[in-house]
Amino acid sequence: MTLARTLLVSAALAATAAPTSATTYVFTLSGGPTGSWKLPASPVPDVVFLIGFRLNSVSGTLRGAPFTDRMQFYEASEGGGVCIGVFCTLLDLYRPQLYSGTPAAPTFLRGSFGLNDPFGTPAARLTIAPIPEPASWAMLIAGFGLVGSALRRRAPVPA
Repeated sequence: MTLARTLLVSAALAATAAPTSATTYVFTLSGGPTGSWKLPASPVPDVVFLIGFRLNSVSGTLRGAPFTDRMQFYEASEGGGVCIGVFCTLLDLYRPQLYSGTPAAPTFLRGSFGLNDPFGTPAARLTIAPIPEPASWAMLIAGFGLVGSALRRRAPVPA
């Protein structure tokens, strides 16, 4: 296969590939209480409030133990943050708002956020990061394979 043909095949694969944007985010809590859970980037809330939204039956780990409970996210006007459990019994952290859009149609922000306890003292760090989709990994591996194949089949240059 010539280099031109390899590049043409690579361009065709790239043009027909699925979007590489992640649709699931992993939330990692550190620097105080530790834990992690996964949520869609743009979840459909189970309950919408004027000041935020709730997702029912979220599963993850918190302080080394598994949990499945409700999770609420609040707007900046209410102190932002996240609450886990009925009456926030498992976790109650404030500042900042962790999503954009409205409570009825939220999209989580990506990045690392310092969160405070109810008294305003820094309590933990929450990192929200995308999980790459399998199509992204497949395209990466296919690209490396095509480049390797093209380099291997190149005619040697006489010295």
